[in-house]
Amino acid sequence: MAPDRIRFDFSHQGQVAREELEAVEDLANADVITDDQVVIREMPRADAGRSGAIAFFGDKYGDLVRVVRAGAHSTELCGGTHVGALGMIGPVMITSESSIGAGTRRIEALTGPGALALSTEHRRILDEASRLLRVDPEGLVPALDKLTERQRQADKELSGLRSKSLDADAVVLADMAVDGAVVARRDGLTADQLRDLAQAVRRRPNVHKVVIGGSPEGTKVAIAAATDGSVDAGALVKQVAATVGGGGGGTRESATAGGRDTSRIDEALGVAAGALGIGDGQR
Repeated sequence: MAPDRIRFDFSHQGQVAREELEAVEDLANADVITDDQVVIREMPRADAGRSGAIAFFGDKYGDLVRVVRAGAHSTELCGGTHVGALGMIGPVMITSESSIGAGTRRIEALTGPGALALSTEHRRILDEASRLLRVDPEGLVPALDKLTERQRQADKELSGLRSKSLDADAVVLADMAVDGAVVARRDGLTADQLRDLAQAVRRRPNVHKVVIGGSPEGTKVAIAAATDGSVDAGALVKQVAATVGGGGGGTRESATAGGRDTSRIDEALGVAAGALGIGDGQR
């Protein structure tokens, strides 16, 4: 009886293309459908080589070898047992292709009952996705394309709204500047958003140094700094981030940092205010 899970290792540079995997799967299933008899012969190693039998790397063979011919495309040296005919293998479905070393790839596949079970599961998933999108299975890909495009448009609109919100907040924060410096806390913003906000504040008239910190989702700390170069932003965020158990860096004009201790965000921003010589009253 054939195993329901098989693997095959072979020499190949780089990932195997999907089209190649499909061709391999099609060829295997085409041979299985023929239900050709599996022919096993023993012969001297030299004769086996002349017959075109494949010797797989990593395997060891003696002077007398077992040659297995399975259909039109498989003749190999093998010491294991085999099915009597190709039809006993059942359908073949490739499930993965991966690297197992330099220049060596591995294909894994299911056969027989395993392949049928996977096919049934795939059909169930396809039917469920079609039901959720209210289309026939044939219309699933176009429906997903439309859904993806709507999501892209929604993300673009949301990004625009966030940008306007950051610009408005930048005006508010710039009005809080003391001697050209701003230190503030803003929770709920990602590190990238904090960086964009700090840079937007820095671009406002008469603002030279900005440090903004907060917690994006309540479990970690993000800090961003933007300066006109009169203060090293990279060195500044490293100093501030040390208070919250983290680190970071960047250029002299723009830098970001992270940390783990959300309970000390205000203390860290106090360090920033002290470093900029403005006290800690802005937040």
